[in-house]
Amino acid sequence: MAQHVVKGRGFFAQVDLADPSLRIVIEGEGFENHGTRPALKRDCRRYTGLAARGWVVLRFTWDEVMFEPDYVLAALRETVTVRRPTATNAATGS
Repeated sequence: MAQHVVKGRGFFAQVDLADPSLRIVIEGEGFENHGTRPALKRDCRRYTGLAARGWVVLRFTWDEVMFEPDYVLAALRETVTVRRPTATNAATGS
């Protein structure tokens, strides 16, 4: 789901992409939006707030998305596997 909103008591974040059922957030990052001290502080609070509410946040640079799609796909697949264990994984304790 694109541009998903996560909010709670004293917290609000509009994220790039999200799977609410698995509580996975995917963010596309660029230095121009995150390259200052105030932006770093804002980002850290935002990601800590998401994590504290049970969300896992995957952050990808534009270069990774455009030129390293295998890396991005592998990270997404691994995260989905961890967040949505199969019956086999549950049975073996993996």
